[in-house]
Amino acid sequence: MPLNPSTLRRALHRLGALAVLAWLGRGLVTELATTVKRQLLAPPRRQAPIVWRYGTPPLARLERFVERARPHLAAGEEIVFSSPRDGTTALGSGEFFRFLWASYYLGERPVIPAFDAAAGSRGTLWLAFGTSTPDQFLAEPPTEPWPELYRDPAGALFRRPPAPPAPGAAPP
Repeated sequence: MPLNPSTLRRALHRLGALAVLAWLGRGLVTELATTVKRQLLAPPRRQAPIVWRYGTPPLARLERFVERARPHLAAGEEIVFSSPRDGTTALGSGEFFRFLWASYYLGERPVIPAFDAAAGSRGTLWLAFGTSTPDQFLAEPPTEPWPELYRDPAGALFRRPPAPPAPGAAPP
């Protein structure tokens, strides 16, 4: 029985469409597999503070640090808060957003950002999250080191040393 040319043409069109669909499906599966593998095997990226939300690990770490330092904070004292200086991105400074979250968690106390020019002369306590000492943030190096009140792996709490007596003043 001879083949009808229109039947042969339709069969070739269907076979061609099937081949294109198979090729597209294979490409999709390959692309998805590569992306998933890259996401699963890649080291975890640090989240920028601007995208921190409740429940994210970096914010939980900051909250735990503030809660553990809270018993060492005296009521009414101004607290200078510092965190690593990570530069400014198009979305803002990470240092600024960490300060905002710390201010939220310490809402009952006045909090001053370390990037404020007057921070070194105003606060009596220095809460350093992810940094070692307040010295790196001060415009003028202190005459004596800030005594450490509390330390944990996430940071430390320091108290301003007493002011030296004025020249010619009687000792207390």
